[in-house]
Parts: sequence; structure tokens; C-alpha cells
Amino acid sequence: MNRRILALAWSCCLVLFIQSAAAQLVYFDETPRGLYTFNPITGASTLRCVVPGTERFFGMDRRASDGVIFGTDLFGSGLWTINPNTCATTRIGTLTPAIDRPEGIAFHPITGQLYVSSVDGDLYKVNSANAATTLVGHSGLTIRGHSFSPDGSRFLAIHESTGDLYSVNPLNAVATRIGPSIPSSTPEDMTFTADGQLFGTAFSGELYGINPATGAATLLGTSPDPGGLLSLVAIPEPGALWSASLLLSLLRRRRRVP
Repeated sequence: MNRRILALAWSCCLVLFIQSAAAQLVYFDETPRGLYTFNPITGASTLRCVVPGTERFFGMDRRASDGVIFGTDLFGSGLWTINPNTCATTRIGTLTPAIDRPEGIAFHPITGQLYVSSVDGDLYKVNSANAATTLVGHSGLTIRGHSFSPDGSRFLAIHESTGDLYSVNPLNAVATRIGPSIPSSTPEDMTFTADGQLFGTAFSGELYGINPATGAATLLGTSPDPGGLLSLVAIPEPGALWSASLLLSLLRRRRRVP
């Protein structure tokens, strides 16, 4: 009987985990200023909370180790954390040595190393604790929206004027063109979800699904007030972490059951 009950509980929890593992797409929009949840299936956007201040967060990414959301302020050259539930922002410090208009921001999902790109094509390693920067190299391109694939094997970015998708070498910043992507003169940010899907935004309010192998982009929806859509990040659904913990607990107990 214990085995049957445990097996049923295991199955139910596994289904719940699969359902909850899907990521929420959250974007920052300046007009009206706030964080929004975007549903890629329906194309609908829902305001989560109003972001205080006047900072222009051109890039956001989530640190895998603890789930903290980081953002870069374009003109203030600041590194910030952003609470996706309350929109409270905390300034870590000024990126030093200075980065000219920081745009792309991405954490390597395995090593936890933070990377930030500048408007003139430079790529930097950044200490997420104090905003200290170290130059990696120069791509020679104005690319932004940097994002690592879930396993860290691919580092992609988007050209800010052509919308072409590029693969970037995080060791030297060398960028290799993959193909045409977001059909906009103002592509902004991209993010991978945990299941390997890639999404991107344009300043004019469009949100796209992107094929990471070819760059092909599919329009999924637009923000409520087109103009001012800047950064995008994927975060786990609220139940995902709870489900993962329960799965581990059941697995341990399953091993003990005779």
C-alpha cells in the first residue's frame, strides 16, 4: 500500500512540476513605466507592478543560483537588482571602469559569470557584487540583448539596427552572424527560457519568438502602449521551485521504502 500511495504522489507531483516549470516572460516598458508579464500563447500583457525612478533598463537577466534579477541602466551606467514582484530596485554600483551605455546583460547559467555589453560593441565580465568590470574584447558590432542558452553552450545577441542574430564567443567577444531575425530597426533584448526557447523584443512594442538556429522570428504580440519596450527576462512560474523541492523529498523517501 505504501508503494502505491507513494507512486501516486510521485506521479501527481511530476505532472505538477512539468506544468509549473514553464517560465514567465517579464518585460520592462517605459510607457507606462512598469514590469509586465507577457503570455506568448495569447499575446496578452499584464502589468505586474510600477517601477520607481527614471532609469532606463536596457537589459535584464536572472542569476540562476538565487533567482535575483539584475538590470543595467543605459545612461547612468549603473548595475541594479529588480524585484519582479514588487518592482523595488536596488543600485549595486556604477560599472567601473566605465562602460559606455551598457545594454546587454547575461549570466552564464553554469559558472554564474555576469557579462555586460556596451553600445560600441565591447564585452565585459562584471563582478555582480560590486559592479567592477573587466574587458573581454571588442566585437566590432553594435549588438545587444545578449542571452545564454540553458546549458551555457550558446551565447546569442541581436544587432541593434539590422535585427540580425549573432553568436558571440564569451572568451574574446568575436561575433558570428547566424541570420536575419527581428524585423525592426530597434530590436532591444532577448532571453532564453529553461526549455531552450528564445524570445526577443523591439523598442516599438513587439515581442517575438526566435529560432536560435536560424534567427527566424515570429511576432507573438505587442505591448499595451507601443514604444518604450526595453528589456526582457524569463523567470520560473511561482510553483516551480515548490514542486522541485517536493519531487526531491519524494525521491528520497522512495529510496527508503522497502
